[in-house]
Amino acid sequence: MTKQHNPVGLSYIHQQTEKVNQKEKFYFDKEQDEFILYYPTFSQNKKDELFVELVETINYYEQNNAPFISNDFELIRYTEFLIFKHFSSLKDELDGKSYEIHKETADKIYTTGLHKIFKELVFNDDEINKVIEQLYSISELAEKMLVELDKQQEKLKSESQTENLKEQSSIQ
Repeated sequence: MTKQHNPVGLSYIHQQTEKVNQKEKFYFDKEQDEFILYYPTFSQNKKDELFVELVETINYYEQNNAPFISNDFELIRYTEFLIFKHFSSLKDELDGKSYEIHKETADKIYTTGLHKIFKELVFNDDEINKVIEQLYSISELAEKMLVELDKQQEKLKSESQTENLKEQSSIQ
C-alpha cells in the first residue's frame, strides 16, 4: 500500500489562519451572561504586538524613574496580564489607555484572583508557555547583543586610545 502524499497548500494556511482568529466565550456567570471573549490559539502577530507593548511599557517606566518590574516574578506576571489583554476582549477596552491604567488593571486582576482564573481556566497552558518561552528567548538574545555591543565599544575605545598615542608621539 502506497502512502498518499498530502502537500501543505493555501487551503491549509487558510485553515490555520481561521484557527488563530477564532474567538470563544468563557462564562464567569452564565445566568448573568457575564463572559469574556478570548482566542484559544495565539497568533504570532498578536504575540509580536504583546512584546512590543511590553518593551514600550518598560521603557516608559524607566524613563520616568518609576518603579515597575523589579524581578522575574513581576515580569512574568505582567507578561501574563498582557497575554490576557492581547488574546481577549480586554484589548478593546484597554487600547489607548495609559500605562498607569494598564498597571492598575494588571494589579487588580491579580488581587481579585482573576489572574488565576484566566491562567488556569480560560487560556491553554501550552499557549501561555509558548509566550513565556519566547520572552526568555528575546531576553537571552538581548543580553547577547548587549555583551557584543560592550565588546565593540571597548574595541573602539582601545583603538581610539592607540590612535591618540600615535598622534601624540608623532607630534613630539
